[in-house]
Amino acid sequence: MFSIGLFTACKKDEFVVDESSLYGTWRVANGDAVDNHAVRYVFKSDKSCVKNSNLVGQGRDTTMEWTYVVSHIHSIITMFDEKNQYQEQYRITDLGNREMHWENESPDDGNELKVRLIQE
Repeated sequence: MFSIGLFTACKKDEFVVDESSLYGTWRVANGDAVDNHAVRYVFKSDKSCVKNSNLVGQGRDTTMEWTYVVSHIHSIITMFDEKNQYQEQYRITDLGNREMHWENESPDDGNELKVRLIQE
């Protein structure tokens, strides 16, 4: 008689996201973003996300209502518009009590490569 055991292992540097830690308002805190371009994300438990982008001093304010999916295996957050079309995708590398870091998984999309966010 013998038994077979199955287990999964994560790479040592792989970060696992507790999705409830995402809920709330997050402000992008990268250099110029703070001074010229205020960007905020609001993540809700119903998988909805609101992204607000405000070009400070120019009167340009854009709000997008999206949905999001988090891959717990690879800590990737993907955001989709109301037509379920891909908009942004990031790998969450750190998610603390009031701070989150992510890296762009689609570096040719024009968004920041590495992003630091502060929870408000």
